[in-house]
Amino acid sequence: MSLRLTRRAARPPGLFAVLAALAVTLSTTSAEGRERAKAPKVTPGGYVETYYAFNFGRPGNGITNFRAFDNRHATFTLSNAVLSVDAATDRFYARVALQSGSTGETYYGIEPVRPGADGAAAGGPGVFKHVQEAYVGFSLSDDAEVESGLYLSPIGPEAMAIKDTWLWSRSNLFYGLPFYHTGARLKYRPAEGVTLRAGVLNGWNSVVDNNDSPSVSLKATLDLSKDVSLDAHYLGGVERNAGDPEGPAWRNLLDTYVTWKATDRLEMIVNGDLGFEPNRLGLAGWAAGALFGRFRIHDRVFVAARGDLVMEKRAQDGIFTSSAMLFPTRWLSSQAVAIDVRPVQPVSVRLEYRHDASAAPLFFRGDVAGAGSTESPYVTNARKQDTITLGATAWF
Repeated sequence: MSLRLTRRAARPPGLFAVLAALAVTLSTTSAEGRERAKAPKVTPGGYVETYYAFNFGRPGNGITNFRAFDNRHATFTLSNAVLSVDAATDRFYARVALQSGSTGETYYGIEPVRPGADGAAAGGPGVFKHVQEAYVGFSLSDDAEVESGLYLSPIGPEAMAIKDTWLWSRSNLFYGLPFYHTGARLKYRPAEGVTLRAGVLNGWNSVVDNNDSPSVSLKATLDLSKDVSLDAHYLGGVERNAGDPEGPAWRNLLDTYVTWKATDRLEMIVNGDLGFEPNRLGLAGWAAGALFGRFRIHDRVFVAARGDLVMEKRAQDGIFTSSAMLFPTRWLSSQAVAIDVRPVQPVSVRLEYRHDASAAPLFFRGDVAGAGSTESPYVTNARKQDTITLGATAWF
C-alpha cells in the first residue's frame, strides 16, 4: 500500500496541473508588469536665487522701484527658493512648484483679493504666494496634451527662473506683462517644428478672477530653421475690475519674438509687443520692444546685454483718464549688461549693471517723502536710476 502511494506521488504532474501552474505564473507576471507600468516617474527639482544690489541713487527707503525681482538696495536678499516635483505615467502628468522669498511677493502683487463668507474661504496673495505652479495634464495622443491648473505665462522669451534667462534682472516687458495664469490649455504638434497652444484662462495674474469674463490665449511656435525660431502669442480678455470707470473692456495683447543662434557663440532675441483696449473713455494701448544678445566667451563664461522700451497711451474722454495698464508713465526704458560665470554646471554667478529711465518720476533717490503705508505712501522723486547687482543661483 505504501509502495503504491509512493509511486503515485512520484509520477510527473498531469497536463491540467501544468496549465494551472503556468496560468498562475503568467497572471502574477502580468499583474506585476501592469503595476510597474502604472508606477509614476517622479522627478524632484529646485533652485535658489540670492543677490546683493547697490542703487547709485542711494534711496532712503532702500527700494529700487519698478524692478520686479531685484528691488532692494544695499542688502543681501533671498530672492527665491523653489522646490518642485514632476510626476508622470504613460498618459497623465502633474507638476507642483513651491516658492519662498521676496519673488513670491512680487509674483502675486496684483492677485485679486476676494473676501470670504461663513462657508467660503477668502482668496488673495497671502493664500497663494508660496505656490509658483500646480497643474495636472493628460496626453491625448503622442502629439496632443491638455492640462489645467496654475502655470507660468508663456508670453515673452524670459523665464521666471534666472537660470533660464541671460541676465540677472528681467526686462520691463516681463515685469509689465503676466507672470502666471490659471485655467485650461491644449497643446498640439501638427507637424515637425510646429507647436500650437490654445487656452481659456482667468486672465492676467489671477488664480481667482476679478470679473466674470474668461480670457483666451493662442500661441504658435515655429522652428523656421535649425537656428531660427518664431513665437507668436495672442491673449485677450476683460482685465479691469468689475465697476471700473473704463467698463468691461476687452484687452488685446500681441507678443512675438524671434530667437536666432547666429553662430556657435552668439545668440540673439528680438521681442515685440503690442496691446490695445477700447474702453468707455477711449482707446488705450501700448507698444514695447526688447533686444537681447548673449556671447559665449568660454565654455563657462558668457556676456549678455539687453535694451528695452515700453510706451503707453491712456484713454481720455476729455474729463477722465483711464488708469495705467502696464506702467504709470508715457514711456519707460532700460539697458543692462551682465557677465555670467558658471564655475560648475548647476551654478551661475552674475554681475550686472543696469540703467533705468522714465518720462515721469517712477524711482527713488536720496531722502524719500512718505512712510510707505496706505495712508502715507512713498513719493517717487527720480526719473532715472542706476544699479549694480551681484547674484548667484544654483539648481538641481
